[in-house]
Amino acid sequence: MGMSVTLKAISDSRRYPQLVEWYYKANPISHQLGYGRFAKRIIQAHLSRTSPLIMNHYLKGIFIKQSLVGFLIVYPISDRFQIEQHSFNNLKAHMNRLSYFRRIRFYRKVAHILNSEINDDYYYLHSLVIDKSYRNQGIGSEVIDRLMKKYSRIALYVNEKNYAAIQFYFKNGFKPVHHGQFRYKGDYYGEYLMCKEASMKNEEKQLLKFLQY
Repeated sequence: MGMSVTLKAISDSRRYPQLVEWYYKANPISHQLGYGRFAKRIIQAHLSRTSPLIMNHYLKGIFIKQSLVGFLIVYPISDRFQIEQHSFNNLKAHMNRLSYFRRIRFYRKVAHILNSEINDDYYYLHSLVIDKSYRNQGIGSEVIDRLMKKYSRIALYVNEKNYAAIQFYFKNGFKPVHHGQFRYKGDYYGEYLMCKEASMKNEEKQLLKFLQY
């Protein structure tokens, strides 16, 4: 690739206003249906300094030299409920009551299809976005390689209509383990749960086999 990629925790998202747009583009179908015209203020709340994503260093910038070219959000499965609850509270706080109640059916259906059980030893890749001008240069694949070396097991959800993302994760060794779908306002909405485990070396396999006896 010829470029040095650095992953660094972001402590103040206001320094990088492009993060809001990138966050939206991580799952534009879901964000349009779920947030509507309130998307910007809700996402800003998700990325605020009091957010668990910031306070726990789960939001990381992807840098080439000193330039931010993308971001990722990854955290232990054990923290998923806390983060989702915080996101839900932001949604209610930054959307008017009428808009919120109009979308309740959508929220409940999404929660149902995203409720697949994921083992506690997995890490959850909430978002991975590379700026459009830096795509197809191997940056995303390098980020995945680094995450796998650090975490060994990663799970993520990807919208069934996000064909480019599905192809990218397939190419990088993720496999679909569940597909949830529902009908909403005359169209279908669905998400794939995809997982990847680091492959063990022969010596590790032999040790595991020995320990099982």
